[in-house]
Amino acid sequence: MPATVYFASARGTSECNKFKRITMLLERVGLAGRFGPGDLVAVKAHWGEPGNADFIPSFFVRHVVEAVAKTGASPFLTDTNTLYRGRRHNAVENLRAAADNGFSLLTVGAPVMIADGLRGTDYRTVEVPNGRHVKSARIASAVADADGLVVISHVKGHVVFGFGGALKNLGMGAAAAAAKQFLHSDVRPRVKGSKCIACGACVGHCGFGAIRLAGGGPANDAAGARAGKAASESRGTSDRRRTVAVIDRDLCTGCGECIIVCPEHAIPIHWGNDFAATMEKSAEYALAAVDGKGRKVVYLNFLTSITPDCDCCDWSDAPIVPDIGYLASDDPVAVDQASLDLVNRFEGFPDRLSVAPSPDRFRAIHDVDSTPTLAHAQSLGLGRRDYRLVRVDE
Repeated sequence: MPATVYFASARGTSECNKFKRITMLLERVGLAGRFGPGDLVAVKAHWGEPGNADFIPSFFVRHVVEAVAKTGASPFLTDTNTLYRGRRHNAVENLRAAADNGFSLLTVGAPVMIADGLRGTDYRTVEVPNGRHVKSARIASAVADADGLVVISHVKGHVVFGFGGALKNLGMGAAAAAAKQFLHSDVRPRVKGSKCIACGACVGHCGFGAIRLAGGGPANDAAGARAGKAASESRGTSDRRRTVAVIDRDLCTGCGECIIVCPEHAIPIHWGNDFAATMEKSAEYALAAVDGKGRKVVYLNFLTSITPDCDCCDWSDAPIVPDIGYLASDDPVAVDQASLDLVNRFEGFPDRLSVAPSPDRFRAIHDVDSTPTLAHAQSLGLGRRDYRLVRVDE
C-alpha cells in the first residue's frame, strides 16, 4: 500500500488561514493519538544561520509546539551543533543564534535545547544492523532520549543532497556534531584554478584553516600574500603563476561550505558517487534517530520560501518557485518524495504567477541527483517512495 501524505495549499483565505491549514494537517496525521501525558517530544527544526532570512518562522513552529502540548505531552525545540565554525558551532553561540532569529522559550512556547550538548559530544550510540555504511550511529542525546519526534523541515536546495527535506533534516540534523565529520567524509572539494580570482571568500569562510591563497602573483589580502610567498619560497623558485585558492585535503572536513560561498563557482561539483555515499549515510542516521519511537514520529514539510541553498548559509537567495504549501505524514520517504514531485510539477497560480514545470528544479541548480537518499531510505525500510496525496483544505 502506498504511504499517505496530507497536503494543504500555501494560499490563505479569511475562512482558512495558514495556521488553520497546518492544524488540519496535524489532525489528519493523527497527532493527538501519537503523544500523551508524560511524553517528552523533541520538535526538530532548523532556526537558520544568522543572516539567512528564509528558514521557517518561529510563529509557525510555535503553532506546532502548541498542538503537541494540547496532547498532554511536553514538547521542546531542538537542533544540533554544526560541523563548520559558524554561529552554531557550540551550544552557547547556537542558542544565541536561535534567539537572534526569533526562537526562544518566550517566542515558541517551549524550552530550546541543543540536542548534542555544549560541544557536540553528547550523544547516544544506536546500532544500525542493516546499514551499508553505518553500523552504529552517534545520535544527539536529546533526540535519542525523547519519547517522540515532530520533524519540521524547510524544503530547499542543497549543494550536497540536491534538496533538503525531512530525511536531510533528521539524518544530518540529529547526528551529533562529533559524527558529522563521518557523514561528510566522502566529500572532498577541489579548486578549479582557471576560474579562481583569489578573492579570499573561501579562505575567510573556512573554519578549519584548510584553504589558503597561494601562487607567485599578488594576492588581494595579507594572508593570501603571505601564503603565496611561502609557497614560492618552499619551491625555491620565483614562480610567477597567479594566486589561486588551494585546499589542503588533510585539513578539509568535507562540509562543502566553500562551494556555496565562491562567487565565481571555481569549486565545482564533480565528485560523482561521493555525494551518494553521504546521502546514504544520512538515511541510515535518520533510521537510527527514530529507533524505538514507533508511531510517535510525525513529519511536517514546508514548501515555502524554496531557496536554492541550505538554511545553514548566512544569506538566502530568492526562492526558485512561489510558495506551494505544507505536507504532513508519518513516512519521511513519502513526504520527501511528494515534496520533490510538487516542486517539480508546480505551475504557480494562474491568477497571480505562472511558472513552467521542470523535470528536476534542484538538479538544474546544483547538478546533483537527489534520489539516492530516497532510494536508500526506502531500502532500509524507513518508508516508501510511492504515496497517495490527500488534500485537506478543500
